[in-house]
Amino acid sequence: MVAYIEYEQSTNLIDLTHTIVPRELGGQGMGTQLVKYALAYARVKHLKVIPTCSFVAALMDKYVVYQDLRVVS
Repeated sequence: MVAYIEYEQSTNLIDLTHTIVPRELGGQGMGTQLVKYALAYARVKHLKVIPTCSFVAALMDKYVVYQDLRVVS
């Protein structure tokens, strides 16, 4: 069983497209930790985030600290 985030990265952007957590691992906060790690990576690499994944978008909406990472269209 593996939990992971699918993404597409370019020079200045990272599109977090899917967060995958197997049912057996659900409810343990693993998805949240994966997304927080991905957002920390984006911050260190100076990337703007496209939150295509609804779970990523919801987490970014919940925590104001991530608002500066979001791509503004």
